[in-house]
Amino acid sequence: MKKKTILWTIGIGIILIASAVLGYRMLGEEQAATVPSLATAEVRRGDLEVSVSGTGSIQPSDQIEVKSGKDGTIEEVRVEEGSKVSKGDILITLEREEETDASRQIRSKEIQIEQLALQLTELQDQFKTAADESERDSARISITKQQLDIEIAKEELAELLEDVTDDDEDIVIRADIDGMVTSLDAAAGDQIKAGAVLGAIVNYDILHMVASIDELDITKVTEGLEADLYVEALPDENIKGHVVEIAREGVTQNGVATYDVTLEVLDNSLLKPGMSAEAAIQVEKKEHTLLLPVDAVTSMGGRYFATVIREGSEERNQSDGIMDRTDRPDSGRNDVEAVDADRQEGATLLAGAAYQGVGQRIPIEVGIANEDYIEVLSGLSEGDKVILPNSPASGQSAFQGGAMPGGSFNGGGGIGVRGGGALGGVRP
Repeated sequence: MKKKTILWTIGIGIILIASAVLGYRMLGEEQAATVPSLATAEVRRGDLEVSVSGTGSIQPSDQIEVKSGKDGTIEEVRVEEGSKVSKGDILITLEREEETDASRQIRSKEIQIEQLALQLTELQDQFKTAADESERDSARISITKQQLDIEIAKEELAELLEDVTDDDEDIVIRADIDGMVTSLDAAAGDQIKAGAVLGAIVNYDILHMVASIDELDITKVTEGLEADLYVEALPDENIKGHVVEIAREGVTQNGVATYDVTLEVLDNSLLKPGMSAEAAIQVEKKEHTLLLPVDAVTSMGGRYFATVIREGSEERNQSDGIMDRTDRPDSGRNDVEAVDADRQEGATLLAGAAYQGVGQRIPIEVGIANEDYIEVLSGLSEGDKVILPNSPASGQSAFQGGAMPGGSFNGGGGIGVRGGGALGGVRP
Protein backbone atom coordinates (compact mmCIF):
# COMPACT_ATOMS: atom_id res chain seq x y z
CA MET A 1 0.00 0.00 0.00
CA LYS A 2 2.81 2.32 0.89
CA LYS A 3 4.61 1.51 -2.34
CA LYS A 4 1.50 2.26 -4.37
CA THR A 5 1.13 5.68 -2.70
CA ILE A 6 4.71 6.56 -3.56
CA LEU A 7 4.15 5.63 -7.21
CA TRP A 8 1.07 7.81 -7.37
CA THR A 9 2.95 10.72 -5.87
CA ILE A 10 5.78 10.36 -8.39
CA GLY A 11 3.31 10.18 -11.28
CA ILE A 12 1.48 13.30 -10.17
CA GLY A 13 4.79 15.12 -9.81
CA ILE A 14 5.85 14.16 -13.33
CA ILE A 15 2.52 15.38 -14.69
CA LEU A 16 2.86 18.70 -12.86
CA ILE A 17 6.42 19.20 -14.12
CA ALA A 18 5.41 18.36 -17.70
CA SER A 19 2.48 20.77 -17.49
CA ALA A 20 4.73 23.53 -16.19
CA VAL A 21 7.27 22.98 -18.98
CA LEU A 22 4.55 22.92 -21.62
CA GLY A 23 2.93 26.05 -20.19
CA TYR A 24 6.26 27.87 -20.11
CA ARG A 25 6.94 26.97 -23.73
CA MET A 26 3.49 28.10 -24.83
CA LEU A 27 3.89 31.34 -22.91
CA GLY A 28 7.27 31.93 -24.53
CA GLU A 29 5.85 31.32 -27.98
CA GLU A 30 2.98 33.69 -27.27
CA GLN A 31 5.35 36.38 -26.04
CA ALA A 32 7.62 35.84 -29.03
CA ALA A 33 4.63 36.19 -31.32
CA THR A 34 3.89 39.58 -29.82
CA VAL A 35 7.41 40.87 -30.66
CA PRO A 36 7.05 42.48 -34.07
CA SER A 37 9.41 41.55 -36.87
CA LEU A 38 11.49 44.32 -38.34
CA ALA A 39 10.84 46.18 -41.57
CA THR A 40 14.19 47.01 -43.15
CA ALA A 41 15.62 48.75 -46.16
CA GLU A 42 18.94 48.22 -47.88
CA VAL A 43 21.19 51.11 -48.87
CA ARG A 44 21.43 50.99 -52.66
CA ARG A 45 22.64 53.11 -55.53
CA GLY A 46 20.27 54.70 -58.00
CA ASP A 47 19.16 57.89 -59.71
CA LEU A 48 17.24 60.37 -57.57
CA GLU A 49 15.02 63.06 -59.05
CA VAL A 50 13.50 65.98 -57.16
CA SER A 51 10.56 67.75 -58.74
CA VAL A 52 8.08 70.50 -57.95
CA SER A 53 4.54 70.06 -59.14
CA GLY A 54 1.65 72.23 -60.20
CA THR A 55 -1.73 71.79 -61.83
CA GLY A 56 -3.20 73.60 -64.81
CA SER A 57 -4.66 73.04 -68.26
CA ILE A 58 -3.53 72.59 -71.85
CA GLN A 59 -3.75 75.76 -73.96
CA PRO A 60 -2.81 76.85 -77.49
CA SER A 61 0.55 78.58 -77.63
CA ASP A 62 -0.87 81.62 -79.42
CA GLN A 63 -4.19 83.04 -80.63
CA ILE A 64 -5.15 86.42 -82.09
CA GLU A 65 -8.11 88.28 -83.53
CA VAL A 66 -8.10 89.32 -87.20
CA LYS A 67 -8.84 93.06 -87.45
CA SER A 68 -9.05 95.71 -90.17
CA GLY A 69 -6.60 98.57 -90.07
CA LYS A 70 -8.82 101.07 -91.94
CA ASP A 71 -12.29 101.76 -93.22
CA GLY A 72 -13.10 100.29 -96.60
CA THR A 73 -14.90 97.74 -98.73
CA ILE A 74 -13.80 94.11 -98.87
CA GLU A 75 -12.68 93.18 -102.37
CA GLU A 76 -11.66 89.54 -101.78
CA VAL A 77 -11.53 86.97 -98.94
CA ARG A 78 -8.73 84.49 -99.62
CA VAL A 79 -9.28 82.07 -96.68
CA GLU A 80 -12.11 80.25 -94.95
CA GLU A 81 -12.70 78.71 -91.54
CA GLY A 82 -10.29 75.80 -91.02
CA SER A 83 -7.64 77.19 -93.39
CA LYS A 84 -4.02 76.77 -92.24
CA VAL A 85 -2.07 80.01 -92.64
CA SER A 86 1.48 81.22 -92.09
CA LYS A 87 2.56 84.52 -90.64
CA GLY A 88 2.39 87.22 -93.36
CA ASP A 89 -0.16 85.44 -95.57
CA ILE A 90 -2.83 87.74 -97.11
CA LEU A 91 -6.25 86.92 -95.66
CA ILE A 92 -8.43 89.75 -97.04
CA THR A 93 -7.98 92.56 -99.57
CA LEU A 94 -9.87 95.85 -99.71
CA GLU A 95 -10.93 97.79 -102.79
CA ARG A 96 -8.41 100.39 -103.94
CA GLU A 97 -9.57 104.01 -103.79
CA GLU A 98 -9.53 106.33 -106.85
CA GLU A 99 -6.28 107.90 -107.94
CA THR A 100 -4.87 110.04 -105.18
CA ASP A 101 -2.75 113.17 -105.11
CA ALA A 102 0.25 110.92 -104.36
CA SER A 103 -0.18 109.15 -107.69
CA ARG A 104 -0.30 112.45 -109.54
CA GLN A 105 2.79 113.65 -107.67
CA ILE A 106 4.67 110.51 -108.67
CA ARG A 107 3.87 111.02 -112.32
CA SER A 108 4.87 114.69 -112.13
CA LYS A 109 8.19 113.80 -110.49
CA GLU A 110 8.94 111.19 -113.16
CA ILE A 111 8.37 113.81 -115.88
CA GLN A 112 10.63 116.27 -114.08
CA ILE A 113 13.46 113.70 -113.97
CA GLU A 114 13.11 113.10 -117.71
CA GLN A 115 13.32 116.84 -118.42
CA LEU A 116 16.41 117.21 -116.21
CA ALA A 117 18.04 114.33 -118.05
CA LEU A 118 17.45 116.03 -121.43
CA GLN A 119 18.88 119.27 -120.12
CA LEU A 120 21.96 117.38 -118.89
CA THR A 121 22.51 116.00 -122.37
CA GLU A 122 22.39 119.49 -123.86
CA LEU A 123 24.94 120.76 -121.33
CA GLN A 124 27.27 117.90 -122.11
CA ASP A 125 27.07 118.78 -125.83
CA GLN A 126 27.87 122.43 -125.01
CA PHE A 127 30.91 121.29 -123.09
CA LYS A 128 32.15 119.37 -126.09
CA THR A 129 31.69 122.31 -128.49
CA ALA A 130 33.02 125.05 -126.21
CA ALA A 131 35.28 127.55 -128.05
CA ASP A 132 37.65 128.15 -125.18
CA GLU A 133 38.55 127.12 -121.65
CA SER A 134 36.23 129.70 -120.09
CA GLU A 135 33.16 128.24 -121.86
CA ARG A 136 34.19 124.70 -120.85
CA ASP A 137 34.50 125.72 -117.19
CA SER A 138 31.05 127.26 -117.29
CA ALA A 139 29.58 124.16 -118.95
CA ARG A 140 31.30 121.91 -116.42
CA ILE A 141 29.65 123.76 -113.52
CA SER A 142 26.24 123.59 -115.19
CA ILE A 143 26.62 119.84 -115.74
CA THR A 144 27.48 119.24 -112.07
CA LYS A 145 24.51 121.27 -110.93
CA GLN A 146 22.19 119.40 -113.28
CA GLN A 147 23.40 116.03 -111.99
CA LEU A 148 22.69 117.11 -108.41
CA ASP A 149 19.16 118.20 -109.40
CA ILE A 150 18.54 114.80 -110.94
CA GLU A 151 19.72 112.97 -107.77
CA ILE A 152 17.43 115.11 -105.61
CA ALA A 153 14.47 114.45 -107.89
CA LYS A 154 15.12 110.68 -107.78
CA GLU A 155 15.19 110.70 -103.95
CA GLU A 156 11.89 112.57 -103.88
CA LEU A 157 10.40 110.03 -106.27
CA ALA A 158 11.56 107.15 -104.04
CA GLU A 159 9.83 108.71 -101.04
CA LEU A 160 6.60 109.07 -103.00
CA LEU A 161 6.78 105.45 -104.14
CA GLU A 162 7.33 104.30 -100.54
CA ASP A 163 4.22 106.19 -99.47
CA VAL A 164 2.22 104.46 -102.18
CA THR A 165 3.56 101.05 -101.01
CA ASP A 166 2.33 101.85 -97.50
CA ASP A 167 -1.04 102.75 -98.97
CA ASP A 168 -1.14 99.37 -100.73
CA GLU A 169 -0.36 97.63 -97.41
CA ASP A 170 -3.38 99.36 -95.91
CA ILE A 171 -5.69 97.58 -98.33
CA VAL A 172 -4.55 94.06 -97.33
CA ILE A 173 -5.12 92.20 -94.04
CA ARG A 174 -2.40 89.66 -93.20
CA ALA A 175 -1.98 86.81 -90.70
CA ASP A 176 0.12 87.88 -87.72
CA ILE A 177 0.88 84.31 -86.56
CA ASP A 178 1.05 80.77 -87.88
CA GLY A 179 -2.08 78.77 -87.18
CA MET A 180 -5.61 77.87 -88.19
CA VAL A 181 -8.47 80.24 -89.03
CA THR A 182 -11.01 79.25 -86.38
CA SER A 183 -13.63 81.89 -87.15
CA LEU A 184 -14.30 84.28 -90.04
CA ASP A 185 -17.00 86.92 -90.51
CA ALA A 186 -16.16 88.63 -93.80
CA ALA A 187 -17.35 88.51 -97.41
CA ALA A 188 -16.64 90.40 -100.62
CA GLY A 189 -18.54 93.69 -100.74
CA ASP A 190 -18.83 94.10 -96.96
CA GLN A 191 -18.30 97.62 -95.66
CA ILE A 192 -15.96 97.53 -92.66
CA LYS A 193 -14.63 100.00 -90.12
CA ALA A 194 -11.09 100.33 -88.78
CA GLY A 195 -10.59 97.96 -85.84
CA ALA A 196 -13.48 95.68 -86.77
CA VAL A 197 -12.94 92.03 -85.69
CA LEU A 198 -13.27 89.84 -88.78
CA GLY A 199 -12.06 86.47 -87.42
CA ALA A 200 -9.55 84.59 -85.27
CA ILE A 201 -6.40 82.50 -85.75
CA VAL A 202 -5.23 79.87 -83.24
CA ASN A 203 -1.91 78.02 -83.26
CA TYR A 204 -2.68 74.38 -82.37
CA ASP A 205 0.66 73.09 -83.65
CA ILE A 206 2.41 74.22 -80.44
CA LEU A 207 0.54 73.60 -77.19
CA HIS A 208 1.36 75.01 -73.78
CA MET A 209 0.47 74.06 -70.25
CA VAL A 210 0.19 76.82 -67.65
CA ALA A 211 0.87 75.37 -64.19
CA SER A 212 0.43 77.12 -60.84
CA ILE A 213 3.56 76.67 -58.70
CA ASP A 214 3.68 77.34 -54.94
CA GLU A 215 5.71 80.32 -53.73
CA LEU A 216 8.01 78.00 -51.73
CA ASP A 217 8.98 76.15 -54.90
CA ILE A 218 9.04 78.88 -57.56
CA THR A 219 12.65 79.92 -56.82
CA LYS A 220 13.78 76.44 -57.89
CA VAL A 221 12.19 76.75 -61.34
CA THR A 222 14.14 78.20 -64.27
CA GLU A 223 13.49 78.40 -67.99
CA GLY A 224 14.55 75.31 -69.90
CA LEU A 225 13.91 72.78 -67.11
CA GLU A 226 12.37 69.51 -68.27
CA ALA A 227 9.00 68.31 -66.98
CA ASP A 228 6.72 65.28 -67.03
CA LEU A 229 3.07 66.01 -67.74
CA TYR A 230 0.29 63.83 -66.35
CA VAL A 231 -2.98 64.39 -68.22
CA GLU A 232 -6.17 63.09 -66.59
CA ALA A 233 -7.71 62.18 -69.93
CA LEU A 234 -4.58 60.27 -71.02
CA PRO A 235 -3.38 58.44 -67.88
CA ASP A 236 -1.18 55.96 -69.77
CA GLU A 237 0.67 58.50 -71.92
CA ASN A 238 4.20 59.67 -71.12
CA ILE A 239 4.17 63.35 -72.14
CA LYS A 240 7.22 65.59 -71.89
CA GLY A 241 7.60 69.36 -71.80
CA HIS A 242 9.98 72.14 -70.80
CA VAL A 243 9.64 75.53 -69.11
CA VAL A 244 9.44 78.48 -71.51
CA GLU A 245 8.13 81.30 -69.31
CA ILE A 246 7.81 82.17 -65.60
CA ALA A 247 5.39 84.82 -64.37
CA ARG A 248 7.02 87.83 -62.73
CA GLU A 249 4.10 88.35 -60.34
CA GLY A 250 2.12 85.83 -58.31
CA VAL A 251 -1.55 85.45 -57.45
CA THR A 252 -2.40 85.37 -53.74
CA GLN A 253 -5.33 83.34 -52.48
CA ASN A 254 -6.04 82.49 -48.83
CA GLY A 255 -2.64 83.88 -47.89
CA VAL A 256 -0.69 81.64 -50.27
CA ALA A 257 0.91 82.96 -53.46
CA THR A 258 1.24 80.90 -56.63
CA TYR A 259 3.04 81.71 -59.87
CA ASP A 260 2.08 80.75 -63.41
CA VAL A 261 4.76 78.71 -65.17
CA THR A 262 4.29 78.10 -68.89
CA LEU A 263 5.56 74.82 -70.34
CA GLU A 264 5.79 73.92 -73.99
CA VAL A 265 4.44 70.44 -74.69
CA LEU A 266 6.91 68.45 -76.78
CA ASP A 267 4.49 65.74 -77.98
CA ASN A 268 0.95 67.01 -78.40
CA SER A 269 -0.49 64.62 -80.97
CA LEU A 270 -3.15 63.33 -78.53
CA LEU A 271 -3.74 66.50 -76.53
CA LYS A 272 -6.55 68.98 -76.91
CA PRO A 273 -6.81 72.48 -75.43
CA GLY A 274 -8.74 72.55 -72.17
CA MET A 275 -7.52 69.18 -70.84
CA SER A 276 -6.57 69.19 -67.15
CA ALA A 277 -2.99 68.23 -66.33
CA GLU A 278 -0.33 68.15 -63.64
CA ALA A 279 3.30 69.00 -64.31
CA ALA A 280 6.27 67.62 -62.37
CA ILE A 281 9.19 69.95 -63.14
CA GLN A 282 12.55 68.32 -62.51
CA VAL A 283 14.59 70.79 -60.44
CA GLU A 284 17.39 68.50 -59.27
CA LYS A 285 18.81 65.09 -60.15
CA LYS A 286 21.59 62.87 -58.81
CA GLU A 287 22.81 59.78 -60.66
CA HIS A 288 24.25 56.59 -59.15
CA THR A 289 24.04 57.91 -55.62
CA LEU A 290 23.37 56.12 -52.31
CA LEU A 291 19.67 56.04 -51.48
CA LEU A 292 17.40 55.27 -48.53
CA PRO A 293 13.64 55.52 -48.07
CA VAL A 294 12.91 58.69 -46.13
CA ASP A 295 11.15 56.62 -43.45
CA ALA A 296 14.54 55.14 -42.52
CA VAL A 297 15.93 58.53 -41.46
CA THR A 298 15.14 60.49 -38.30
CA SER A 299 16.18 64.03 -37.45
CA MET A 300 16.95 65.78 -34.20
CA GLY A 301 18.55 69.11 -33.55
CA GLY A 302 19.47 69.62 -37.18
CA ARG A 303 21.25 66.25 -37.38
CA TYR A 304 20.11 63.11 -39.18
CA PHE A 305 20.29 59.50 -38.01
CA ALA A 306 19.65 55.99 -39.28
CA THR A 307 19.45 52.76 -37.28
CA VAL A 308 21.66 50.22 -38.99
CA ILE A 309 21.62 46.48 -38.27
CA ARG A 310 25.11 45.40 -37.18
CA GLU A 311 26.08 42.35 -35.19
CA GLY A 312 26.80 43.11 -31.53
CA SER A 313 25.54 46.69 -31.75
CA GLU A 314 24.13 48.43 -28.71
CA GLU A 315 20.76 50.15 -28.42
CA ARG A 316 22.38 53.52 -28.91
CA ASN A 317 25.67 54.63 -30.41
CA GLN A 318 27.49 56.48 -27.65
CA SER A 319 29.67 58.30 -30.20
CA ASP A 320 26.69 60.25 -31.57
CA GLY A 321 26.62 62.40 -28.44
CA ILE A 322 23.34 60.98 -27.09
CA MET A 323 23.58 59.37 -23.65
CA ASP A 324 22.30 55.92 -22.90
CA ARG A 325 19.22 56.08 -20.71
CA THR A 326 21.15 54.69 -17.71
CA ASP A 327 23.67 57.53 -18.02
CA ARG A 328 21.09 60.30 -17.90
CA PRO A 329 20.73 62.41 -14.75
CA ASP A 330 17.06 61.43 -14.70
CA SER A 331 17.68 57.70 -15.13
CA GLY A 332 15.67 57.06 -12.00
CA ARG A 333 12.46 57.67 -13.93
CA ASN A 334 10.33 54.78 -15.05
CA ASP A 335 10.30 53.52 -18.65
CA VAL A 336 7.17 55.47 -19.61
CA GLU A 337 8.73 58.77 -18.51
CA ALA A 338 11.93 57.95 -20.36
CA VAL A 339 10.08 57.09 -23.55
CA ASP A 340 8.11 60.34 -23.40
CA ALA A 341 11.34 62.29 -22.90
CA ASP A 342 12.93 60.58 -25.89
CA ARG A 343 10.00 61.43 -28.11
CA GLN A 344 10.11 65.05 -27.05
CA GLU A 345 13.76 65.18 -28.11
CA GLY A 346 12.87 63.80 -31.50
CA ALA A 347 14.37 60.32 -30.94
CA THR A 348 12.54 57.33 -32.43
CA LEU A 349 12.37 54.10 -30.45
CA LEU A 350 12.74 50.94 -32.55
CA ALA A 351 9.85 48.50 -32.43
CA GLY A 352 11.45 45.72 -30.44
CA ALA A 353 14.86 46.07 -32.08
CA ALA A 354 16.47 48.35 -29.49
CA TYR A 355 15.70 45.92 -26.70
CA GLN A 356 17.14 43.02 -28.68
CA GLY A 357 20.38 44.91 -29.34
CA VAL A 358 20.26 44.55 -33.13
CA GLY A 359 19.95 48.24 -34.02
CA GLN A 360 22.72 50.79 -33.82
CA ARG A 361 21.71 54.39 -34.41
CA ILE A 362 24.41 56.35 -36.22
CA PRO A 363 24.63 59.94 -37.50
CA ILE A 364 24.58 60.33 -41.28
CA GLU A 365 24.97 63.17 -43.75
CA VAL A 366 22.13 63.57 -46.26
CA GLY A 367 21.71 65.37 -49.57
CA ILE A 368 18.66 65.93 -51.76
CA ALA A 369 15.35 64.19 -51.09
CA ASN A 370 11.89 63.73 -52.51
CA GLU A 371 8.73 62.29 -50.97
CA ASP A 372 10.04 58.73 -51.16
CA TYR A 373 13.84 58.67 -51.03
CA ILE A 374 16.76 60.58 -49.60
CA GLU A 375 20.39 60.76 -50.70
CA VAL A 376 23.03 59.50 -48.26
CA LEU A 377 26.33 61.41 -48.53
CA SER A 378 28.22 59.74 -45.67
CA GLY A 379 27.77 57.44 -42.69
CA LEU A 380 26.41 54.43 -44.58
CA SER A 381 27.72 52.13 -47.28
CA GLU A 382 26.03 50.32 -50.12
CA GLY A 383 24.45 47.11 -48.85
CA ASP A 384 23.93 48.28 -45.25
CA LYS A 385 20.53 47.26 -43.83
CA VAL A 386 18.62 49.96 -42.02
CA ILE A 387 15.52 49.60 -39.83
CA LEU A 388 12.36 51.47 -40.79
CA PRO A 389 11.20 52.65 -37.33
CA ASN A 390 7.68 53.77 -38.23
CA SER A 391 6.84 51.29 -40.97
CA PRO A 392 4.38 48.44 -40.30
CA ALA A 393 6.33 45.46 -38.98
CA SER A 394 6.29 43.12 -41.92
CA GLY A 395 9.73 41.61 -41.95
CA GLN A 396 10.08 42.69 -45.60
CA SER A 397 12.71 45.00 -47.04
CA ALA A 398 11.25 48.28 -48.26
CA PHE A 399 12.90 47.76 -51.65
CA GLN A 400 11.46 44.29 -52.22
CA GLY A 401 8.71 44.04 -54.78
CA GLY A 402 9.31 47.62 -55.88
CA ALA A 403 7.73 49.03 -52.71
CA MET A 404 8.44 52.74 -52.25
CA PRO A 405 7.53 53.94 -48.74
CA GLY A 406 6.43 57.53 -48.57
CA GLY A 407 6.34 60.17 -45.88
CA SER A 408 8.69 62.66 -44.28
CA PHE A 409 11.08 62.60 -41.36
CA ASN A 410 10.04 61.66 -37.86
CA GLY A 411 10.80 63.46 -34.66
CA GLY A 412 10.61 66.89 -36.26
CA GLY A 413 12.35 67.89 -39.43
CA GLY A 414 11.83 67.16 -43.09
CA ILE A 415 13.39 67.96 -46.44
CA GLY A 416 11.31 70.75 -47.94
CA VAL A 417 8.15 68.77 -48.71
CA ARG A 418 5.04 70.88 -48.36
CA GLY A 419 1.62 69.48 -49.07
CA GLY A 420 2.86 67.13 -51.76
CA GLY A 421 4.55 69.96 -53.60
CA ALA A 422 7.76 68.02 -54.09
CA LEU A 423 7.58 64.92 -56.22
CA GLY A 424 10.15 62.69 -57.78
CA GLY A 425 11.24 59.21 -58.60
CA VAL A 426 14.13 56.86 -58.17
CA ARG A 427 15.61 54.24 -60.40
CA PRO A 428 17.84 51.91 -58.34
